[in-house]
Amino acid sequence: MKSKAYVKTTDTKITEMSAWFAASNFIEAINSQGEKVENDEISVSGKVNPHLAGDYHIIYSFTDPYLGEIVEGHATVTVLSAKSKISKTAKASMSLKK
Repeated sequence: MKSKAYVKTTDTKITEMSAWFAASNFIEAINSQGEKVENDEISVSGKVNPHLAGDYHIIYSFTDPYLGEIVEGHATVTVLSAKSKISKTAKASMSLKK
């Protein structure tokens, strides 16, 4: 039987010199029993250098308490040259542990 556990993320784009927050790419996490995983249970791996244009890969994860398995979600943060146009600016209002 396939687990219900998942981490849902989204890719974002920011311009150089903009602030980036880990919460910008995290949407939600659900454990194998269909229960919401609290933000403080999410680990974030990877770094974004907002001063250097490029693609940065971020991993959001938690250990499912019922299965003991690590569940991951992946997101890409694209830092665009300050001269480029963007369609979505990263903003955050929640905190995630690092």
